[in-house]
Amino acid sequence: MNERLQIQGYSHYAVSAENYDKSLEFYGKYLALPELCHLDYLDSGKRMLTCFKLNDSQVIEVFDRRNIQSPVRALHQLAFNVNNAFAWWDWFQSRGIAVPSEVHRGQMKNFGFIIEDAYQNCLEFVQLTPESLLMKSRDILNEGPLSSAELIGVCLPRAWDPQGQRDFYRDILLLAREANGLAVGALHSIALQAPHQDKCRVVFSVKDLQKAQRNLSGSGHWPEEHSVYGMSIVLNDPDGLELQFVKA
Repeated sequence: MNERLQIQGYSHYAVSAENYDKSLEFYGKYLALPELCHLDYLDSGKRMLTCFKLNDSQVIEVFDRRNIQSPVRALHQLAFNVNNAFAWWDWFQSRGIAVPSEVHRGQMKNFGFIIEDAYQNCLEFVQLTPESLLMKSRDILNEGPLSSAELIGVCLPRAWDPQGQRDFYRDILLLAREANGLAVGALHSIALQAPHQDKCRVVFSVKDLQKAQRNLSGSGHWPEEHSVYGMSIVLNDPDGLELQFVKA
C-alpha cells in the first residue's frame, strides 16, 4: 500500500436537481438534514449548490441543474476523502488520466480536484483542511431522523464495459476487491452495475433503523421496506436517485 495514496472513505455525493426547490425540501425538510452552506458561481453569481451536513466528515450537495453545463444525470458527482490530494493528482497524471491544471482550494476551503472515469462519472478527491467549512461546523448538529447516518456505499450506473470499469477502479483508484464490490477505505464500498442496470443507488448506515423509519413516516409518507438483505428503508429522491438505509 502506497502511504501517500489513501482513500479514507466517502466525502459526499452530489445530485443534479431538475427542480431545485423540490430537492431542497426533500433533503432539508423530509430527511431533516441541516444546511451547511449555499455556494454561488464566482463568475456569474448564479446559485451553484446547497450543501447539507450528514455528519462531521460527510455532506450531500444539491446542484441547481439549470446552471450546470456538464452531462445531466441524477448523480452529478461522487467524492472521496483522501489523505493527500496532491499525491493523487500526481498519480493520475502519471497514469495518463486527464486532470485539471492543478489541485485547487475551493469555496469549501478544502484541497481537491475532479476527474472522470471511463463513463464520464465525475469523481472528486477531497483533502479536508482545518479551515474547511465542514471542519468548522461541529456546532451544526444533524438531529433529524438520520442523526447517526453515514454514507457507506454507492452503486454506479453506466458500466457498459464492466471489465474496463472494474480495471479503472482497481488499477487506477487502487481499490481492493471485496465480497460486494470494491473497498473504499476501511468501511465503505462501491459496486459497478451490469449494462442493463442503469439505476444508481447510495447506501447509508443508521444505528437505529426503526427510529429512523418512525421519524421519516411521520414527515409525510411511508418509506418502502425491503428484506432481501435484512431490514432496510429504500426511497427515491425527486430526481430518481435511490437511497437505501440499512442498520449499522
